[in-house]
Amino acid sequence: MKSGPVNVKVNLEYSLVPGIANNIVGELPGNGKTDETIIIGGHYDSWFDGAIDNLGSQASILEIARYFSMIPQSQRDRNIIFVSMFGHEIGNETMGQAAFVERHANLQGNLSILWDDLLKSGPKDPFEALRYSLEMIISHHEQSEVRTGCLIGNLAAEISEASDLCRQKMHHAMTVWKDRVSKQISQGQTMGTIRGDISADALTEFIWNAWEGALLNMKIVNSTAPVKECISLLFDFFLKP
Repeated sequence: MKSGPVNVKVNLEYSLVPGIANNIVGELPGNGKTDETIIIGGHYDSWFDGAIDNLGSQASILEIARYFSMIPQSQRDRNIIFVSMFGHEIGNETMGQAAFVERHANLQGNLSILWDDLLKSGPKDPFEALRYSLEMIISHHEQSEVRTGCLIGNLAAEISEASDLCRQKMHHAMTVWKDRVSKQISQGQTMGTIRGDISADALTEFIWNAWEGALLNMKIVNSTAPVKECISLLFDFFLKP
């Protein structure tokens, strides 16, 4: 036979049958200084090009887990969860992401704790406390060099269309955010420090939409200038009585 390039055509037969798949989850507990949890994950199922999509992420997860496992627990300030999920390519209601969210619903409580801590640490006046809380979030984005953005928004872009369960959990997290803001606005309206001609819920909805749009712009321009301008317009003009 002559040497040289060869073209090969392969026909593969397959069938889809019901079955049970598992997520693989490991956890490294922190030292208890905070109840914050870092989640590092990716899917391990694949249609084709599996070495790239998505076993490359699995190798990264294993290496990151190996690295942090060598750090003494006393030096790990946060809990870390490593998860390899199945069912991403299928994209139905039994996908691994949805199952993980359902099994770890307790992690959603951290958002309400974050807001409560921010509000308690800020000024007593509801108007100023709300501004302080959002400015602290902006400070966090500056410290992380605007790499984080909004977790709810990031997840919505990735998986909201794939699972009603995930969408419900994200809606719950968004509601927690809005409830805290609406309560502060309502108190400010009672005290006369926030405009009262628009309902607290309507103002909260406007703030949410403005804030999320500013966060998206922040990621695009790689600067916190859009969120700072958003806060300035909201609190220096729009929310004033």
